[in-house]
Amino acid sequence: MQLPEARHSKWLLCLGVSFCALVLMVWPNALIDFRYDRTGLESGQWWRIATGHVVHLNVAHLLLNLFGLFLVCEVLWRGLPWPHGCALLFFSATGTSALLWWLHPELAWYAGLSSVVHGLWAGCALAGWWSMQTRDAASAATDGMIQMRWASSRYFFMGALTLLALKLGLEAVYGPSPHTERIIEGQVISMSHLYGALTGLVYVSIWRGVAGLPSRK
Repeated sequence: MQLPEARHSKWLLCLGVSFCALVLMVWPNALIDFRYDRTGLESGQWWRIATGHVVHLNVAHLLLNLFGLFLVCEVLWRGLPWPHGCALLFFSATGTSALLWWLHPELAWYAGLSSVVHGLWAGCALAGWWSMQTRDAASAATDGMIQMRWASSRYFFMGALTLLALKLGLEAVYGPSPHTERIIEGQVISMSHLYGALTGLVYVSIWRGVAGLPSRK
C-alpha cells in the first residue's frame, strides 16, 4: 500500500517542477538563457542539459506540458517510489539531452517538458506493470489513490505502454501534429519524445534489476 506521505511527495515533486517552469516563463530572456542550445553547450553552459526541459515557447506550450505531467502522475504513478520518480525525471531530462547532442548535431536548440513527460509515462507504466505482478489487484484498488478500480490491473499498464508505443509510431510515420505546432508557435521535436520514453524505460529497468539482486550477507 502506498503511504500518504509518498503520495504527497509525488504531488510536491510535480508542483515543484511546475513552479520552476512558471518562474522561468516570466523570467526575462529565460528561453534564450536556459534552453537546450548546442552552441551554449559547446561553450561550457552545461546547465542547459537539464534546464532546457523547464523552459517553454509560450504559455500554451507550458500548460500543455503541465497538463500531461499531472495526468501521468494521477493515472499511472503507482508502483514507483517518489525518490525514484525524482531520479527518473532527472534521468529522462539529461538522457534526452545527451541523445539529442550525440545523434542530432543539426538540432540548434530545444525547449519543453514533453520529453520528460514521455519518460515519466513510460517509466510509471512499466513500474506499475511490474508492481502488479507482486501485488493483489483487489488490495491495490484500496490504496487511497483517486483512481478507478480497473486501473489496478496489470493490463491497464500494458495498455498504457501500448498507447505510448502507438503514439510514438504515429509521430515517426506522420510527423508531429501541425495543430500542436500552431498552438505552441514552434516546431515539435518528436524524436525527443522517443528518447524521453526510452530513458524512462531504461531507468526503471535498471532500478528493478538492481532491486532484484540478492543482498550480500
